[in-house]
Amino acid sequence: MPIIILNVTIAFIISLLGIFIYRSHLISSLLCLEGIILSIFVLTSQNHLSNEPLARKKLYILILISLQVFLIITFSAIELIIFYVLFEATLIPTLIIITR
Repeated sequence: MPIIILNVTIAFIISLLGIFIYRSHLISSLLCLEGIILSIFVLTSQNHLSNEPLARKKLYILILISLQVFLIITFSAIELIIFYVLFEATLIPTLIIITR
C-alpha cells in the first residue's frame, strides 16, 4: 500500500472520530473538519515534497499528525483553561511547519 493512501486513510479515520466523540454538534463538526483538512494537506503537499529526501517527508507528515492530535485533544477539552493551554500548544507544530 503506498504511503499516500495510508496517510489519507488514517486522516479519514481520524475525521470519523468526530462522529464518535459526541459532546456537541460543534465539537463533532470541528473534529470531522480537522480530519478532512489533514487529508487535503497530505494530498497537496505530495507534489511539493517530491524533491525532498525521505526523512524530511516523514518529518513533515509526523508534524502534521502531531498537530492533528493536539487539535483533537484541544477540541475535546471540557474546561476553558485546558482548551487555552492546548490551543497554545498547537502553535508549536504550526510554527515548525511555517518556518520549515
